[in-house]
Amino acid sequence: MRPLCLLFFCLTFAFAQVPPKVGTVSGRVVQGMTGEPVRKATVTLTLQRTTMQGTTGADGAFVIGQVPGGEYRLTAVKTGFLRGNYPYAVKVDPGQSMTGLELRLTPQGVITGKVVDEDGDPLERATVAVVSAKASARRRGTTQAAQTNDLGEFRVTQVTPGKYLVMVRRDNTVVGPGRNPDGTMQEFGYPVTYYPAAREENGAAPVSLSPGQDVTGLVIPLRRTPIYRIRGRVQGMEKSSEREGYQVMVGGRESVSVGGGRGGMGPGGGRVRADGTFETVAVAPGSYALTLLSFQKGPPVTVGRATVEVGNAAAEGVVLFAGAPLKVSGQIRFDGTSPAKLGDTKLWFASGVAGPGYTEATVKPDGSFEVRRVGRDKFQISVTPPAGTYLKSVSVAGQEVMLTGLDLSAADSVAPVDVVLGTKPATVSGRVKDATTGVVWLMGADPNRRITANVDAQGQFSQGGLAPGEYRAIALESAEMVADFDEDAQRKAQGKIEKVKVSEGETANVTLTLVTQKDLESAN
Repeated sequence: MRPLCLLFFCLTFAFAQVPPKVGTVSGRVVQGMTGEPVRKATVTLTLQRTTMQGTTGADGAFVIGQVPGGEYRLTAVKTGFLRGNYPYAVKVDPGQSMTGLELRLTPQGVITGKVVDEDGDPLERATVAVVSAKASARRRGTTQAAQTNDLGEFRVTQVTPGKYLVMVRRDNTVVGPGRNPDGTMQEFGYPVTYYPAAREENGAAPVSLSPGQDVTGLVIPLRRTPIYRIRGRVQGMEKSSEREGYQVMVGGRESVSVGGGRGGMGPGGGRVRADGTFETVAVAPGSYALTLLSFQKGPPVTVGRATVEVGNAAAEGVVLFAGAPLKVSGQIRFDGTSPAKLGDTKLWFASGVAGPGYTEATVKPDGSFEVRRVGRDKFQISVTPPAGTYLKSVSVAGQEVMLTGLDLSAADSVAPVDVVLGTKPATVSGRVKDATTGVVWLMGADPNRRITANVDAQGQFSQGGLAPGEYRAIALESAEMVADFDEDAQRKAQGKIEKVKVSEGETANVTLTLVTQKDLESAN
């Protein structure tokens, strides 16, 4: 009996010591425009909190060893290039070697120049932001920025191909000389200025960049002007304790991203005082949107808005009405049978104006959800359905809001949100002629949804999970081109946009011709 026990113990110990099988991931990093190898690039495999890295050699090759089984995200970075993302998840089975993976890096764009004052002297510590010339892209927060040095010079890097506005802001209030009618000292400051020297966005001159292009020599003059404060009172909060944690943000009527919102500076700090009054930072004459934010009991949400005109004096007596955050609940359901899980659905309320960007809901396994603090805004209800399904309908009180959005700015309460997921999604597949990389953009009925599919090394692409309907398909050189592909760009590429129509559960095929940034620049 003792020998059998000893044998059992030895076998158990031996099996316990068998290490888990690990694999390797290897491939190349190349320049996206020329295909030449990129050396000394850092390649990273990421799975949740697990990170493994490798470095490319002179031939652009990399090998990452000791990789446990799992589904990883693969990226590559190198100074002078935009971050490269492998278009698909890298699934490594235990002990498997993944070979032949290729990452393409696009050379970065760079914008350099100088900021000067009204006398032509350099301005230090001015913030220069490069924002998309397309308003919808700015709402997604796509911005690169830099500060000027002691010579007034700036250098903005990591700019993707596209068309941009260059804007400058310098928060530096100077008191005097002179007094206001109420006896206070006159304040002066530098208002937001767009290249070449415009106070308003519609007077800006867009700057276009191709992959790897350097735009140099921009000179942006700032002119110091009188600035004035906005003062007022918040109504709708009866108790002083309710006013704690509220703040007023100041922005242009269509302000988004860098330079749009300002608060938390100056007397009163932009915060609502115990007596309900507020005082903002000083601003130049013009039209402004005030946003009242509540920081109580969680992340900030919008609870009030107002517009105000600032002339050549402080704006006094402005009234902001505060409404309580709303509770929104709803149900997600399938229109048929599906192996997918309702709890895997992602749902959030996305706002397209200045203020907190979005509020995400927690979806329970039965598809029910509830958000206790939703702001007083107009929201787009965005849904990412589980694999094998598509978003079919979003309605409130029987009214479809999937395309129009949900306006809660003046609501007292919200009826339950009904979300329907279709169980027979459509697919669009095809080929892009003479292409080894790029993306295919499918433009459907929902302008707020960006649907893109990656083009593989053989020029093939496939995009599933689609709602039935008609799409316009176009193949673009890089994913960065999608954000700035406005109506003018679509006009220039009209001959290369193909219409494709799919029914529920159907697969449609289309052949496309690649559109490059140079194609758009050379078109009339």
